[in-house]
Amino acid sequence: MQVREIMSNHPVSVDEDEPVRTAVELMVDGHIGSVVVTRQGDAKPYKVGILTRSDVLALECEDLDEPAPSGALTRLVDRLRSSSRSQLDEVTVGEVMSSPLVTVSPKTAVEEAIRLMEAEDVRHVVVTEQLRAIGVVTPTDVMEHHPEAVELARRHGARGPEWDDR
Repeated sequence: MQVREIMSNHPVSVDEDEPVRTAVELMVDGHIGSVVVTRQGDAKPYKVGILTRSDVLALECEDLDEPAPSGALTRLVDRLRSSSRSQLDEVTVGEVMSSPLVTVSPKTAVEEAIRLMEAEDVRHVVVTEQLRAIGVVTPTDVMEHHPEAVELARRHGARGPEWDDR
């Protein structure tokens, strides 16, 4: 099975100079767990990293030893929307993103993507084709489409449908 068969299509991107709040609102509104971070180049933007739910929660919550409970990011955004300013307005995406970006091609075997997640200790691998981000693969995608890999996916943070970490 290839990554193209299980990836989430059309990843959302945000410029590295945007405030974190912008990225968080994109994640919450889109029910996704990450955004691809871009930097404006001479001709067009290029990928420089990824911002995940964990990156945002680590910024706002000290001592994030365990995965945040279901809905934590949504509750955080609701609380922040009711306040005038927060750290999410003052910090840029580029300051807290995970970089370098871990990527695979759409033809990569799912087993290889799992090994890469494990080796790089990441939960979001960006699928690229001709330098364009065309998808994202997470342990949840693996678990949903590759049942024999359930235990490995769980060890790497796969979550049930209520998390929807794509």
